[in-house]
Amino acid sequence: MKKLNLFVFLTVGALFVSCEKDDATTPGVIVEQQSLLGTWDVTGYEIEEGTSTTESSGQKLTQDYTSYGKDYDMTVVFNDEPKTVVSDGFYTIVNTYTLLGQKYTQEAPAYSALESSSWKIDGSEIIMTNDGKETRAKLIEASENKLVLQMDYNEVVEADASSKITTTGELTITLER
Repeated sequence: MKKLNLFVFLTVGALFVSCEKDDATTPGVIVEQQSLLGTWDVTGYEIEEGTSTTESSGQKLTQDYTSYGKDYDMTVVFNDEPKTVVSDGFYTIVNTYTLLGQKYTQEAPAYSALESSSWKIDGSEIIMTNDGKETRAKLIEASENKLVLQMDYNEVVEADASSKITTTGELTITLER
């Protein structure tokens, strides 16, 4: 059971940087591309309403989780020519999850807030593209010194031929200058 517990935790932690937009129920704000350019410090990273389902050899195990970041030493840079976004540094991710009725909290290092990709603005969303996959982040708050991005995601990882992990949740990232 400890191996499955560790496997699920590590896989969930690895998925946090790959997010895909599901719905547009939260109103966003509109910003000019120029206002995003430059270096931002990551000051917040939170996942709410998280669910991870591991399927292996006909067995299915589902856990609910929440996550938050701490001890931030990470920047995100929005470049103009070419339009790329890159994370650099690390922080600690704290995962709290319930597995088979028992609550666990674990910490692990995280090395990316946003996956390195190209970017563009579409209304109140930043669209990031990496290897042909689009990730949409809604701008919830935007000022000269603060950005709050929100992403819904649904990620499926095939661990091997007979195992897969499906992770969902709502991610909010806060960036400040």
